[in-house]
Amino acid sequence: MIKIKRGLYISVIVLACICLSGCSTRELEERSFPLAIGLDKAGSGCRVDFYFPQLSEVADENAKSKNEDAFRVTADSYYEAWQTYEADSENSLDYNHLKVLVLGMDFLEDEDALADFLEFAISQENFSRNTLVFAANPNASKILALNDGLDKPIGTFLEEMAANSTLYKARTMPTLGDLYNEYYNRNTIIFLPILDNNGGMPVISEYCVLRNFRPVGTLSMQEALEGLLIQNKLKEFSMKLDEGKILKLNAPECSYEITEKRGKPQVSLSVKSEAVWMNGKYADTEERETMQQEANKKLTEMLQETLYGARDEKGVDLTGSYEKLGGYDRELYQSYVDKKDQYDAILEYTVKTDITLVDTK
Repeated sequence: MIKIKRGLYISVIVLACICLSGCSTRELEERSFPLAIGLDKAGSGCRVDFYFPQLSEVADENAKSKNEDAFRVTADSYYEAWQTYEADSENSLDYNHLKVLVLGMDFLEDEDALADFLEFAISQENFSRNTLVFAANPNASKILALNDGLDKPIGTFLEEMAANSTLYKARTMPTLGDLYNEYYNRNTIIFLPILDNNGGMPVISEYCVLRNFRPVGTLSMQEALEGLLIQNKLKEFSMKLDEGKILKLNAPECSYEITEKRGKPQVSLSVKSEAVWMNGKYADTEERETMQQEANKKLTEMLQETLYGARDEKGVDLTGSYEKLGGYDRELYQSYVDKKDQYDAILEYTVKTDITLVDTK
């Protein structure tokens, strides 16, 4: 009897799995899978753009769907936009394949609107923390509308653009998880890439700097790359010397110490890397040594200018040293507890570079 009962139980379980599998296949056709979502300000509310692939791109090749390519909703908040979509569409939203979130600059600058969206996203637990986040110039809807001219869905295009870059180390591009952390903790600096339209193609044109969950200004591509170098987030870094000589630093390593000097906190930044001359060859050892000295002098000046510029113009310490201060100098940290703005305002920098030129490989 025991064996018979076990057999019956197994049969029931197998039958249930088959039934559930069939239901799941039908349910796919009742769901919409946005690959990209854009949020812009619209009056006192927001405008939300959903961009979808064909269902066969996220399921099996035989799946059929009446999904629209895009759907726009204007509402008081993302929650109301979501409700509107659910009411007006035959399908329900499924975020399992969401690749990118694009925030218009006006939406990003509205702390309440951004907080409302994050609260909804966190409470629903449907959004992956790995979803890439971009800002948009002038707004998200115009950037996402470039979808029509691309050979693949714009969500996939932007994800591949970030993943295939040779510049960045892993986990450099900001994600929704980074926004969650900053929303709750207010203790990091986020470089948010800003997308622009370049002849029908979305490209990163500059970066928005978020500090204490607020945008405090933008950095040019060059300034942002220097900032990412300072934060040890680049696989490679290029720089131009006099007479158009271009050097590429391979796997640069940055380290720093935090001390106190003349009553002020000071970050001593060190950069070490091998570099190659990309558009020329050395005539002799003397030329190599001369260029090496020039490269070290130029990079030192560049990084100091960027560090002090960010401090004086945006009130931002690109090294993020305050959050690490407790691990370097506990006594100094105690002097600036709850005084981050004061710390950032008087922080001083020294930069030391150790670039070694090697033959082009």
